[in-house]
Amino acid sequence: MLRLTLLALAGLLGPAAVRPDSQASETELKAAWIYNFAQHVEWPAAAFKDDKAPLVIGVLGTAAIEEPLGRAVRGKQAQGRTVEIRRAAQPADLKGAHIIFVPDAEKDRLDQVLSAVHGTAVLVVGESDGLSRRGAAFNFYSDDARVRFEANVDTATRAGLAVGSKLLKFARLVKD
Repeated sequence: MLRLTLLALAGLLGPAAVRPDSQASETELKAAWIYNFAQHVEWPAAAFKDDKAPLVIGVLGTAAIEEPLGRAVRGKQAQGRTVEIRRAAQPADLKGAHIIFVPDAEKDRLDQVLSAVHGTAVLVVGESDGLSRRGAAFNFYSDDARVRFEANVDTATRAGLAVGSKLLKFARLVKD
C-alpha cells in the first residue's frame, strides 16, 4: 500500500522526488504531498510581490514536518519560483505565506489562521479530522495506513486558487 502511494507521488513529482523502494514515513509523505500541492495549485500573480518572489510554505507552531519539508523542497522550484519554509508561532505571523500547514497540535487555532489569511490567495493544509469542512482547502487523513488527502475545491476557489486536475485525481472531494 505504501509502495502504491509512493509510486503515485513519484508519477506526479518526478522520479527524484520520491523513490518507490524507500520506506518513507507518514511525515515524509505529507511533506512530499505539500511540495506537490505547490506544483499543482495556481496562485494569481497578485499573490506574489514580483516575478522573483519565492513561494512560501508556512508551518504553524513546532511540527515534525518542518525538517522533511525542508528536504522535500531543497534545491527545487514550484511554479518557476524558489520555495521557502517559514515557521510561525502565531497565525498572524503567517502573513505572506502561500501555503500554510496547520499540524494536529495546532488544530484549535484553525479559525485564527483563517481570519489571518481571509481575502488572500493562501492554501491552508491540515492534518486533523474535519479541517477541510471547516475551511482548510486540503486535509490529510489515513486510510488503511496510507496517507491520503481530501480537497475542498470551493474553499480553494474562494481563495483565488486553481487546483490542477492531476492533483484532484488523488483527492477525496469534500464540501463545506
